[in-house]
Amino acid sequence: AVFDNFIVSHIDLDVLYGIMWMAGWLKVTYVTRQLASIIAYADVYGFHRVDEILKNNEENIIDRYYAIGYLVNSWTINDEGREVKDISKEIHKLLLKIKDIILHGATDEQIVNYKTWLEQKASISKKYIENIFTLCDNRHFFIYKAPFSLTTAYQLGKIQADIILQYNEQSKSITLCCYDESVAQKYFGDNGVITPLQQFFGNEAGGKKEIGGTSRIQNIEHEMVDAFYQFLFSEYFNIPETITLEETHVSDHSN
Repeated sequence: AVFDNFIVSHIDLDVLYGIMWMAGWLKVTYVTRQLASIIAYADVYGFHRVDEILKNNEENIIDRYYAIGYLVNSWTINDEGREVKDISKEIHKLLLKIKDIILHGATDEQIVNYKTWLEQKASISKKYIENIFTLCDNRHFFIYKAPFSLTTAYQLGKIQADIILQYNEQSKSITLCCYDESVAQKYFGDNGVITPLQQFFGNEAGGKKEIGGTSRIQNIEHEMVDAFYQFLFSEYFNIPETITLEETHVSDHSN
């Protein structure tokens, strides 16, 4: 079947790839199937764990995946907040670029761009970190405030987080995520992060066990981050140790 119209609540790689499949832009080939598997894996388990599946793929598949990922992550539309609008033409242009990478491979320039992007991700994370806490079992809890998603930024130097809490300035939303499902259930029970999110924000909050957030129809102010993590500490953790950012060597905002 070929479809003329799609209504989506957000733009990310699995959504765009799905649109191309359903619109008949892609044929079932080894390349498209491998890319579909990687994209699905990253969507379910998180971009921070994608190396687990990439190691089983050829370099030309890996280059395509990261080149497309860079393209999507560097593509932004400033919509002055959460205004609902038709961005079909902009998405169409983006899809044509993605299709070209899938069918013909990543160019040398695109490979350089994505490799530079991956190297800079740690510096970007450093710029937007607000707090790092050490939990009672010597695990780490990162809090970010950024105008885009940093919910896979689990590594800062030698410090790795089990839990990330982020305030997204652009979408005015809060996201709580854990490194994987086992971490989420360890701290929050069988339903993972859904339990504390709905306890605090109500049933409109949702997601899956290892990552969830406030409703897309809610406008959450940054002050709610403090209230929410204080709630988490009182309900789920002993009083954590605060790590000063200077001690972590991740407070340099010039990167």
